[in-house]
Amino acid sequence: VDLEKADATKLIRDALVKDRVSQGDFTPPTDEDVEACRLMIERGQLEEKTRFERFIEYVCPSKSFVELRVETRLESEGAGNAYWEVTRNAAGQPAYADRVEQHSVRLRRVDKDFTIVATKQRRSPLSYEEVDVPRRFRSFVQLQQGCPTVFFKEFGDPRVMSSSTGVPYDSEDELAQREPNAVPATEMVHWRVPDMLGPYGLPTWYAAQFAVLGTLYSERLNHNLINNNNIPPMAIFISGGKLAPDGVAKLKDHIKNTISGPESWSKILILEAESTGGTGAARCKIELHPLMAAQQKDQMFQEMEANNFDKVKTQWRLPDLLVGKSQEVNRAQADAAIQTV
Repeated sequence: VDLEKADATKLIRDALVKDRVSQGDFTPPTDEDVEACRLMIERGQLEEKTRFERFIEYVCPSKSFVELRVETRLESEGAGNAYWEVTRNAAGQPAYADRVEQHSVRLRRVDKDFTIVATKQRRSPLSYEEVDVPRRFRSFVQLQQGCPTVFFKEFGDPRVMSSSTGVPYDSEDELAQREPNAVPATEMVHWRVPDMLGPYGLPTWYAAQFAVLGTLYSERLNHNLINNNNIPPMAIFISGGKLAPDGVAKLKDHIKNTISGPESWSKILILEAESTGGTGAARCKIELHPLMAAQQKDQMFQEMEANNFDKVKTQWRLPDLLVGKSQEVNRAQADAAIQTV
């Protein structure tokens, strides 16, 4: 019920009628009832806002709520799955939450038996009613090398579960009796990009996985090309003679140790030679031959990388504006692109 609207009084009266009818009471509300309901709504909204602001500010002890959400979104979009560990206070309300690294979490099978859960269902704009709903929960297990195995129960599971074995019990007393050294398992929220083929999520870019791999291999190849320049910019040829005794060794050393790295692009290969003919033989001649035409002058696979970029971008249906590629876009076009997304 929005108290800021001009017809707030009518909204409150209608809400009271719906609330009473749902409980079998057909008495029309009086003006005093409407005013009392208004005060109740105002007080309730203030209390709820105060609790919510405090919860958001202190929900994660190690980081802010914005940082928690950013990390969760990056992990879920990158890997398809993200997890929160949720801890409740003495009143049974969620108090703290923190991200659990998704690569360490495994999903267990869904329970065979149903668990009855008291669930709130809206009865009217002013009230709820509790309904027993049968649900089948699954639990989670965290596996980390060098650390003990830890079990978690699904968020909303009312049962008591051992964090050491994952076995559910009827009460904490029974847990303490059966497993004296175990502590009750905390809850886990599973954020996943939906996948119809299994319980784990798949990242949004999965359909473009070969485009991602192609771009990765292309960038790696271009990096290796720059880092390992196996074609020097020029060479010196000798005619009418032969290499000096250490010429072959110098050539091998040059190829092995000198022409690796970006700085090698400005180095040349020098060979010493001596004449092989006797009197009247042709003079030993040294010629300089540039080899720049044989070198790769620019990045390879640029067209493929551009197409792969578009394939990955379309998985999220993103316009060029939001990925930093759009040029000469006016305000109207920018607003339309953002609204479309």
